[in-house]
Amino acid sequence: MVTDSSSIAHAAYDSKIEGNVIFTQLDAAMNWMRKNSLWPMPMGLACCAIELMATASSRFDISRFGMEVMRFSPRQSDVMIVA
Repeated sequence: MVTDSSSIAHAAYDSKIEGNVIFTQLDAAMNWMRKNSLWPMPMGLACCAIELMATASSRFDISRFGMEVMRFSPRQSDVMIVA
């Protein structure tokens, strides 16, 4: 009886993969990230604008959510943050 070693290795590999893994191409992943990240338009009114600026600093790090690109034109932004 001859067994294919690649099918055995593939079965062992598949048994370790759980439901939280997605296989895709890099281009598709990058396009998904660009599509789903929001580009805010900051509208700082008086002293509350300081808190808005602090969200881009290292302590709060708005870039974790893909929102570090601040657009100052309503045409280029997705969300308007009024602070």
